[in-house]
Amino acid sequence: MGGLTVGLILPKSPIPAEGRVGRTEWQDWYRSCAVAAKLYKRREIHLILIISAFKTGSEGSEYERMKAVLVMHGVDPRYITHIEEGLETIEQIQTAKKYMSGKKARLVTFCTLTHWPRVHYLCWKEGLSCRRKVAILGLPRPREALTDAALTILFPLIDLFGLREWFLSQVKKRRSEGVL
Repeated sequence: MGGLTVGLILPKSPIPAEGRVGRTEWQDWYRSCAVAAKLYKRREIHLILIISAFKTGSEGSEYERMKAVLVMHGVDPRYITHIEEGLETIEQIQTAKKYMSGKKARLVTFCTLTHWPRVHYLCWKEGLSCRRKVAILGLPRPREALTDAALTILFPLIDLFGLREWFLSQVKKRRSEGVL
């Protein structure tokens, strides 16, 4: 099957480094980038999409950190697209849906194993069609692994009770201050 395949990287943020454990190469976000680069080099994906507006003052942007790993693993920077929007997975998936709208392209998502259930749910809920959803095994921040486990159960309830906008406002407030 010909045509363009876009790889959307939706890992847990590499920044801030605080709370991360183990070597960088073993961490979930790094492994997501490395696997996406591997599929890019095998020509299974043709463009890598990073949707993120998350930055911290001292550690820079999530995008720059991920782009550096992709390039180090052989991805031509011309085939990395950045959309500086989204401080939370919901917004990233909504932006990806807009980006993919009208394109004759397939989408492959890359996310961490602990994040995968929520990414899968949100893609379904938002109507974002994915050819593949790749779950990456890597070391998460322990706190985020717990958050992901809780949100796997709680997020459908948040939607059910119409609290998505409230949830987003809480997350946006923290992330705009550079806090996860």
